Amino acid sequence: MYRLGIDIGTATVKLVLTDENKTIITTWETLHHNQPSTMLKMGITELGVFLTEAVAVGITGADALSFHKVLKDSGFLEDVPAIVEGTKLLASSARSIMEIGSQGSRFITQIDQVPQFATNGHCAGGTGSFFEDQMSRLGLSIEDYSELVEQATSVPRLSGRCAVFAKTDIIHRQQEGVRTPDILLGLCYAMIKNYKATIVRDLLVDKPVAFCGGVTKNRGVIRAIKEVFGLQEDELIVPAYASFAGAAGAALHASGSFTSERLFLAADHMKESHHGSLSALPAFSENTLSDPACTQFPVSGKCALGIDIGSTSTDLVIIGEHNELVDYQYLRTAGNPEAAVRKGLASIKERFGELVFQAVGVTGSGRERVGRMLGADAIRDEITAQAAGAAHCVPEVDTVFEIGGQDSKVITIDDLGCVTDFLMNDKCAAGTGRFLEMTMKRVESEIERIDTFVKDAKPAKINSMCAVFAESEIVGLLAQDIAPGDIVLGCVESICQRTAAFAQKLAPANPKVFFSGGLAQFDVIKRSLASHLGVKEVATDPLCQYTGAIGAAILGIRKIKR
Repeated sequence: MYRLGIDIGTATVKLVLTDENKTIITTWETLHHNQPSTMLKMGITELGVFLTEAVAVGITGADALSFHKVLKDSGFLEDVPAIVEGTKLLASSARSIMEIGSQGSRFITQIDQVPQFATNGHCAGGTGSFFEDQMSRLGLSIEDYSELVEQATSVPRLSGRCAVFAKTDIIHRQQEGVRTPDILLGLCYAMIKNYKATIVRDLLVDKPVAFCGGVTKNRGVIRAIKEVFGLQEDELIVPAYASFAGAAGAALHASGSFTSERLFLAADHMKESHHGSLSALPAFSENTLSDPACTQFPVSGKCALGIDIGSTSTDLVIIGEHNELVDYQYLRTAGNPEAAVRKGLASIKERFGELVFQAVGVTGSGRERVGRMLGADAIRDEITAQAAGAAHCVPEVDTVFEIGGQDSKVITIDDLGCVTDFLMNDKCAAGTGRFLEMTMKRVESEIERIDTFVKDAKPAKINSMCAVFAESEIVGLLAQDIAPGDIVLGCVESICQRTAAFAQKLAPANPKVFFSGGLAQFDVIKRSLASHLGVKEVATDPLCQYTGAIGAAILGIRKIKR
């Protein structure tokens, strides 16, 4: 009797058919786009020529349990045991396994004893989705990755901590003239270094190592693994059918006797990935934040300049002698903070003539270089500047939430606007503005329209905790005809729920919250954040997008007054 191994993962369905001697006869795989039962039926249909008689069935995978429950008497293995058993079949001499798939990655060691293992959790940074996302951003096909990467002549340094944040590094390298093949090889090394640091960590790398999963098709990754882990040619095994280890392991533990008709019927009754709905937010009005009020010229002729250089935007503000706002600018950093600042200064000169600044304060990720360039009076970190800016806008505040393009912060401050404690997320895009910007692009809209876009919507439940995985989930929801407004509102809820949970470690009971950053200008996000924090409202200000720059200016003034 033939044995059919079925691996229903978070992104793919894979089938392996073996004979009684454990020899693989054929394989089949496809992406399922959150419709695994539909794709499973397709696979059964395409294997029909081999399923003329009843077969034993083994099942594994993250989304496989519901099918196993329908198909009684079938065999079932959890992910890791299935990968171990399958790898022993495919690479019998292996003692450790690196398994990197589309949405999951694992390291398993001491497989001939009691296996020890670690997984990637909910992040795409160490998975195949990391490469798919970057290739999509570069306008290239994932199938061309290996061919392109073999043209590389150098390994540029890139971020591997988050698939979304890596985009910024790619833009920077492109602006520096780095060739695409070199960037692609740099991504391979970045991902494997991240895999080693966050997954393998202190586990024993017992040699030889079998490399399994869909990413085995990427020759750049194979090169990076050998160098990063110091493996010789005979110490890294990439077996035939490497991407089917889980399904092969399931086939080895197949049981029962099932016709193709029975399998098809069971797939029909399999529970599809279910996306529930969250309760709708209360009705809200249109965005009521007005434009910041400017004096357009310093009343006394004395003023201070504040600059906040972020990964996404560069903000400049001019503050008058009595802390009145004179001017503000929002500019795209575009990977060149010095150029953005020069552009802003040129605009000031064109509109105001030669202004003499009494103080200059600089903050943000590019503060050191720009601060030295300008001879700034104060060069301060983002936390201190955000606290000073928030206290300027709302003096009674004790907790500041700032959701930026690539990070989010929770800051507690005292009555003088000084920082007492803070938490910062700069490792994952899922709780940042980049995630929401990406979502709006996916539904063919712009983030500036979000308030009207989600009006009367009921939030869809977004299960993924990673921006890249959530994007795949959004594609699946759109394929199921879920309303785009419901999806976007679900993403808003996901961001605010994540931020509120993050803040619980720090925020006081009944906090007086000030919400800063670009997202603070949107009513739906303010209401959702307030709801998840359990407060009546969160305070904000027309200047919410410029609080870092305002804080920098104020800190510059304080410095020269000492």
